[in-house]
Amino acid sequence: MLLYKKITLLIFVIILFLLPLGACGFSPLYKTADYRETAAILKNIKINNIQNRDGQILRNYLIDSFYSQAIPNSNPKYRLDIYELKETVTNFGIKKDATATRAQMRLQIKFKLLDLWNDNKILLVRNLRTINSFNILDSQYATRVSQQSVKERSLKELSEQIAREISLYFKNKARQVK
Repeated sequence: MLLYKKITLLIFVIILFLLPLGACGFSPLYKTADYRETAAILKNIKINNIQNRDGQILRNYLIDSFYSQAIPNSNPKYRLDIYELKETVTNFGIKKDATATRAQMRLQIKFKLLDLWNDNKILLVRNLRTINSFNILDSQYATRVSQQSVKERSLKELSEQIAREISLYFKNKARQVK
């Protein structure tokens, strides 16, 4: 009986917090009509090459999310420049024998969105980062695989953050025009 009361109270609290969202102007970024507009804008962005292997992986993730069929527009209106891709690995979880059992990977990037049809005017500049961690195991191979998996996951998160930032920029810009 006590569990039933707790669940009922939890549902009531959730509903209570969700009700004001309709009045604050909240609207999902990817609702149907806006999603088509956002997809059309993202297809108009040329993604410049990014240095090193991690940059290539990040660029591939961006291509997958920006272009619906991996085909950008032939005459893009915008250009996305990504630079200063930095990786920092910090060991922690130190044992008595001074060996680490866990590590934290921090990836940071800076990107610019330029308007190619308006004298390369800078529209958006952002610094983004992700923080993920992995276990340091007895096997060097297993640790390396774990570290690579965390790096790829972090790059995927960065690509999602970039797409979200650009989509929000254009959504806010469209809202200001109306």
